[in-house]
Amino acid sequence: MTNTNSTLYSSAQLCQLDANRLPCAVGSACLARLSDGRLLLLTVAHVTGNNGNWAIQLEYDRSQGAKCFQIGALNYVMRFSLPDASATKVDFAYALIPSDLKAYRHFLTPAGDTIGKHEVVEYQFPFYDLPTAEGVYSFCGAVMPQMADNLFQPGRPILDTELRDYTGLKYLRTESDFHVFKLPFDHPGHIHFKGCSGSPILSENGRPVALVSWGDEDTHEIYGVALDRLMPLIEATL
Repeated sequence: MTNTNSTLYSSAQLCQLDANRLPCAVGSACLARLSDGRLLLLTVAHVTGNNGNWAIQLEYDRSQGAKCFQIGALNYVMRFSLPDASATKVDFAYALIPSDLKAYRHFLTPAGDTIGKHEVVEYQFPFYDLPTAEGVYSFCGAVMPQMADNLFQPGRPILDTELRDYTGLKYLRTESDFHVFKLPFDHPGHIHFKGCSGSPILSENGRPVALVSWGDEDTHEIYGVALDRLMPLIEATL
């Protein structure tokens, strides 16, 4: 079965910074180490494609807040159809980031004290699995963001989130650039997944197969951007 602990550390926290360098939105990302040592950040376009100032959270200290690295320009993917010369955006984005960057998942008390932290997993190329009907899948991310008062820096509110670990998903089918998974429960509403977009969906081997993109409340399904369909292109480009 999937190692729940590894799932908790599978996604890096993304945050959008406003004009005052305060967080105003969140998302998730997957970190992958290329064979030549370079570090790649993978996420989904509907999170970072709003031309916002996106950063990856590295560490957290209650007196100073979150230490972040601004990602800068990200790369996006378009799919072209030659017969009708049409173009479709793919819900996928990536960027090269400093190879020595370390991101951590923090565990905090209600007062903001760190009671534990663990380095976010870096998946080594070639790092992705193909989904199978027999497998069981999982993903994890910080969700339900809301602004909260910062007791240690009045006037500089913090963006509070809840860490959610979703397990027991089953692979159903592949549609275009998405692998589709069935939740083991009724879809609770999109707010419960807001912030998970970009998180890797892991196989029982603890390897990514897709990145969380969107869900269907009626069918209780989660759509994940298929890494096996996109990564060969990205590897060739890089």
